[in-house]
Amino acid sequence: MTKDLLEPSKPETTSACDRASRTQVTPVSVRGKFLYQGDEKFFVRGATYGAFPPNAAGDQFPGYREAVRDFTLMQNAGINTILTYTVPPIWLLDELHTRGMKAVVTTPWMEYACFLQTARQRDQVYHEVRDGVARCQRHPGVLMYCIGKEIPPPIVRWHGARKVERFLSELCDIARQQDPDRLVTYTNFPTTEYLELGFVDVFTFNVYLHRRDQFCAYLSRLQHLAGELPFVLTEFGQCSFRYGREGQAHFIDWQLEEAFDHGLAGAVVFGWTDPFYQDNCLVEEWGFGLVDRDRRPKPSYAVARRHFQSSQLPRRAWPRISVVVAFRNAERTLEDCLDSLLELDYPDYEVIMVNDGSTDRSAEIMERYPFIGLTHKKNLGISAGRNAGGVHLPGTRRGRCGGTKPGSAG
Repeated sequence: MTKDLLEPSKPETTSACDRASRTQVTPVSVRGKFLYQGDEKFFVRGATYGAFPPNAAGDQFPGYREAVRDFTLMQNAGINTILTYTVPPIWLLDELHTRGMKAVVTTPWMEYACFLQTARQRDQVYHEVRDGVARCQRHPGVLMYCIGKEIPPPIVRWHGARKVERFLSELCDIARQQDPDRLVTYTNFPTTEYLELGFVDVFTFNVYLHRRDQFCAYLSRLQHLAGELPFVLTEFGQCSFRYGREGQAHFIDWQLEEAFDHGLAGAVVFGWTDPFYQDNCLVEEWGFGLVDRDRRPKPSYAVARRHFQSSQLPRRAWPRISVVVAFRNAERTLEDCLDSLLELDYPDYEVIMVNDGSTDRSAEIMERYPFIGLTHKKNLGISAGRNAGGVHLPGTRRGRCGGTKPGSAG
């Protein structure tokens, strides 16, 4: 038996103590529009990984040596997450974990079939999702589970959007029952953007738009559809065979820049390498990889490294933000509101507090904060308070926050 066959199973023979240590890693969680691991913001800097032709063990992944080489190249590029299209073996998750990397694990099933036609078909999908999550259960190398992706529009229309939404919600519940500490998502795409997916933990979406103005407009729309959920772009890219390697690099450069600029919680480039294995066929006409089939980096690899190794904020100048907090008799909630504004993760903002004739301890609380403070001796109303604050707003972007409700830190 070859070394490539022996070594993948090696991590699974670790001691019970080593296996138990996997569960001691703090899982990634959702806070507002971003992901956190403990107190540190976790920005998804990713690349899709696979699918590959089955290896000698039957998994659609490379052998151990080649995977180690891939992950070393990824680390050098600042990539911290891979997205897989099949459930990875434990040895691969172990290797990711030792490197501080994570995986978005897709539990594959036949989305392009009429899966709600019979109870037997539904039960089969339930089983595949449950089994896929159970195989990776509680592994710290898992960032989140994707319980499905890109159901074709004719299938959604045939079954009905509400029925499909209920079914996907049930799949999310199944995944959470198997692994309560991991995040769960369903990955949508433009032709079924109307699906209401508020039951997922993270809003994930695949977008292939080649014009920058259209891409920017659509990212803004998707942030609106995501609502209060973190938004991770899980597929975007360009074929270097068709557009040239320099063309692919330029394309990925501005798309990553816009992903940062639009406040996404992460971005996953499609894909890591040429070619792509799908439906028992090796598609060799696709050149979407950051590296070629021999793992030689393309110019797009250097572009991804430059973006992924930089800070979480884009290099361009961010606009100055001005926030007006108008309040009256808000002693019960004002402190929480102003505390949250102190914790905002934004490079350039100011806060104007307007005390609209409060008769409680609001004025005393206001004095403890390093913000601009204005006071009306008489109650003039919320609109007058906001207008008074607006006079003092030099910022190019303006927002308001009622002192009777805690502000949301981002």
